[in-house]
Amino acid sequence: FDTESIKELAQSIVEHGVIQPIIVKEGPSGYILVAGERRVRASKIAGKLTVPAIVRDYNSKYLSELAILENLQREDLTPIEEAIAFQKAIFNLKLTHEELGKKIGKSRAYVTNIIGLLNLPAIVIQDVNLGNITMGHARALSKLKDQERCLTLHKRVVEEGLTVRDIEGIIRNLHKVDKKYIIPNE
Repeated sequence: FDTESIKELAQSIVEHGVIQPIIVKEGPSGYILVAGERRVRASKIAGKLTVPAIVRDYNSKYLSELAILENLQREDLTPIEEAIAFQKAIFNLKLTHEELGKKIGKSRAYVTNIIGLLNLPAIVIQDVNLGNITMGHARALSKLKDQERCLTLHKRVVEEGLTVRDIEGIIRNLHKVDKKYIIPNE
């Protein structure tokens, strides 16, 4: 978890309390946290001894799914963190892109496009995480099969300030010339 984000949440808890209760399940020696780890950590920093909680009786498969889905719905995920979380959810819960999309309120295409970001070269992924290029740039670049072309266009985005439309136009022109450079739409 981002330390600064937890500190901000702790300050909010000092001022307003915990607005949304955590979810716990009874365990053999107490309670098991199901959802709300950030709220618990921030509450400790805020000096709280207790946190409002809802006790549920979930089976382990459902608990696993619930924890994964809660993490996917955090607002502070970078596109790359979201892609990793999607990939893990699909693997762990044995879901299709479409099934995951339905569970989190996104389209299959959105899930597929986000996961496609993981095929980008490491430097491009790093620049997405640092905010040096946008999700739109990254999504367009992820359509390129050729890593060298991807890196060349990435460099142009950073150095020349190419827009997403510029990149999409360049990629469209590459596709017209030679279809082998582009990953087909899924």
